[in-house]
Amino acid sequence: MVRYADDFILLCRGQQEAQEGLGKCPVTEEIEAVLRKIEYWHQGSISSFKIMCRDGTGFWHKVHWDGKNGSSSPLGETDEQIAKKKLLN
Repeated sequence: MVRYADDFILLCRGQQEAQEGLGKCPVTEEIEAVLRKIEYWHQGSISSFKIMCRDGTGFWHKVHWDGKNGSSSPLGETDEQIAKKKLLN
């Protein structure tokens, strides 16, 4: 697990990553800045990675990143394991 200041936690599991917001704004609102920080840490593109994040209400979202633009789409789950299965399918 890698903690970046108080912004987010990155849980590395091979090429699966889960991140959770810890700051004042949900990760989903600052997704592009968060993804740039992850790319900086990885020293390369993460556009092929499977990434999900949890919003302030506890729901998981699939993160889309093309190296410039970030967005998320809801997975409709609060359970991390179920959300992960949906992410990988």
